[in-house]
Parts: sequence; structure tokens; C-alpha cells
Amino acid sequence: MPLKSPRNYGPLATYICQCGCGEEFKAPYRANRKYKNHQHSTRASVRAFQRRQRLGLPDKRRNPTRSQKYPIKSLALQGGQYPIYWGLVARIIKAAASWTCEHCGKQFDPTGKAIESIDGRGRPIVLTVHHLDGNKSNCEYENLLACCPTCHLFIQANWAPGKPLPEEWNEAPQWMLRRGLKYSSK
Repeated sequence: MPLKSPRNYGPLATYICQCGCGEEFKAPYRANRKYKNHQHSTRASVRAFQRRQRLGLPDKRRNPTRSQKYPIKSLALQGGQYPIYWGLVARIIKAAASWTCEHCGKQFDPTGKAIESIDGRGRPIVLTVHHLDGNKSNCEYENLLACCPTCHLFIQANWAPGKPLPEEWNEAPQWMLRRGLKYSSK
């Protein structure tokens, strides 16, 4: 015979709380039961609100203030992780560069694949976006560079903002001057 709840609401079912605590609890069966109690549902909504704030996303409250609707701070994450909207950012940077490598000028089509080049395995070369300072969460325009994999690896290995230019470069590249990046002479 199945267990009955105290007020005879029907058989008890086992649930796992969705607020993040992972507690298992028994309660009368309801199709949309997610939280152990009201305190846990409040905890989950507070966590969701804090997550949205951390990501710089607009507030979902009914009447947010102007500053909550239009956050000024950058949409970057802490800890050097790619942000959840990285695909969109990368596509914007590639489109702003007219689907060309900003360093060597190689042309790419809007799918990001090189028009006439293939790698050693016969696959098309793709346009990448390089974080100049190495911090994946810094998605400011000055920090992002659309480039082919060859240039990406070369720049990543030989230069960072504020460092001397590599010997192979006689002068600062145009993309560096356009972004107003600091560099030191040799």
C-alpha cells in the first residue's frame, strides 16, 4: 500500500530539490513539483537573479529600474571563461573584419571557412578570434582579433599588449594601430 500524505492529498512521491541543494524529499504528487519548500524556491530564484546579474543580463523583475534594464558593466564572466554568448561575439568580430584575417589578409566566407585554403588534412581553414590579453572573459573590441589559425598561434606565442614587437614585424600591424594598443620598441 503506498504511503499517504498527512492530509490525504494522495500518494507521496520522491523528488530531488531543484534549488541546487540536491536534497531528496517526499511530498504529495504534483506534476511540476521542483522545490522542497518555499524557502528552497526562494533560494533558487535568488541564485537565478544573482547569476543573471553576474552575467550582466537584464533583470526579469516586473518593473526594473532603468539601471537594472540597461546594465552599464561589461558582460564578461569572472575567472577567464568564455561567456555564454561567445558565439555571437565571435561572429560580430569576424563580420567587423569583413571575414578576413586582420593580420595576413586571407579571405574567408561568412561560414568562417577559408575561400581557397585547406590545411594538411584536406579540411578548410577556419577564421578564429584571438583574445590578445589571453583572458577569455574580456570581450572588448580592443582585445579581440579575427585571424587565421596560423596568425592566431604566431601572435599568441610572440606578442601580448605592452610587450615588444616580434623581430619578424618591421612595424606595428594596422590592426594594432586601429585598436590603439600599446607596445614597446625593440
